[in-house]
This record gives sequence, structure tokens and C-alpha cells, in this order.
Amino acid sequence: MYSEKDKLGCIIYSRMKSSRFPGKANFKLDGISLLERVINRTKMIKFNPKIVIATSKDSSDDCICNIAEKNNVSFYRGNLENVFERTMDILSIFKFDYFARICGDRPLLDPYIHELAFKQTIKEKLDLCSTVKPKTMPAGLTVEILSSKSFFSLKKYNLNQFNKEHITSKYYELQDLFKIESLSFPSAIKWSNIDKFSYTFDEKKDIEFLNYNIKNLKNVKFGIKYHLRLQKLASKWNKIPK
Repeated sequence: MYSEKDKLGCIIYSRMKSSRFPGKANFKLDGISLLERVINRTKMIKFNPKIVIATSKDSSDDCICNIAEKNNVSFYRGNLENVFERTMDILSIFKFDYFARICGDRPLLDPYIHELAFKQTIKEKLDLCSTVKPKTMPAGLTVEILSSKSFFSLKKYNLNQFNKEHITSKYYELQDLFKIESLSFPSAIKWSNIDKFSYTFDEKKDIEFLNYNIKNLKNVKFGIKYHLRLQKLASKWNKIPK
């Protein structure tokens, strides 16, 4: 079970130099910037995890730091290309026991699912609790909770540039060496056609779909009802002439 002695963190990874959509962190979805939406959703996670924005020292990311300050969350500026190094630095500074890896392009992430993943990770003493392999959530709703101890151990392995950018990839490559479990969540949440929809803000073509969901979610903010609502909206979206 969760204990207050466990120091929990949420690391949100964001930078302005996106290859597909530069500056998207500051792009407004229904009046609120992408990064602010991710921060707001993350703040809804129970257990009061410490939120840190992981960005770079590049001058283009001054904007990211301004958004962090505006929203009263911490930030760390590190290597532009080496996300692994940035994460190691943050863990060394903030001393998290467990942390959530949150991509800054997920404006519709579900805080409830993150709560379940934190609980399961701590209860079962996991290195990684995930909805990625096997994939049980659509892109943009996925969850990864890691133990800092296991993350520090990655230093002893040969990490290529892909591993340094995609910081959980080495876990999946070396599954037999880590204690990894898929997240257990209520059966009512079960998604079908997982690859048909993406709730990630990746390219300009994603804007219309994300705005459609944001405007129609109304007051449904998390949990089982949230996923059922998203699935209903996805079905309706599929019937709208494009």
C-alpha cells in the first residue's frame, strides 16, 4: 500500500523543439496551452506527488520554464537530446522513490489511472508498472510508473541514443532483468480498437480531435466514467463526416 514515507514524483517531459510540431507546448487547445493542460491533469493525481518539468538548457525552452513558474511547479533544465541524463539529474536532486514518466503531449491523461499504477508499483515492489507492453490503453492515455532504484541501475547497461531519448525502452529490452507488470485496472475501462485513436498531441492533424474531446468531456474528469465517455466520443467522432 501507499505510504507517506514513499517520495513520489511526476516528471513531465517537454521542449519547444518538437520535430513534427515545433512550439506545440505553448499551443492553445480550447484556450489553454498544451503544457498547462498536462500540468493541470497531473495536479489531480492523489498522494500529492511532486511535479517537475524536465526541459532543456536551450533558449527556446525559456517558454517552458515560464509556463512552469506560472503554474507553480518546479522545472529542471538539462541536456537537449539526452532525456535519460535529464531524468537522472532530477532523481538525484529530488530523491523520488517512485516516479511517473509523463510526456508533455498528453492533455487528456487520466489521473485515476496514475493513482492505480502508483499503488500497484509500491504494493508489488515493481521496477515498472505499465500499460505499454502489452498495450492496454490508446496513445496519450498510457501510464508508466518506475522505481528510481531500478532506473539508476540502467547506467550499467549499454544505452544507445534511442534508449537515452526513450527512457523506458531498456526495461522492455531486458524484461527478464526487471520486475515489470501490466497495470491492473477495472474491467469496465477496457478499451477496444486501441490503435484506432490517439489522444497524443503529435501533429497539427491531432488538434481537431483533441479539441472535440476537450469540449465534450464536460465535467467528467477521471476514472471509469472518464474512459467510458472518451469511448463514446470516439464512436461519435468516427461517424462525423471528415
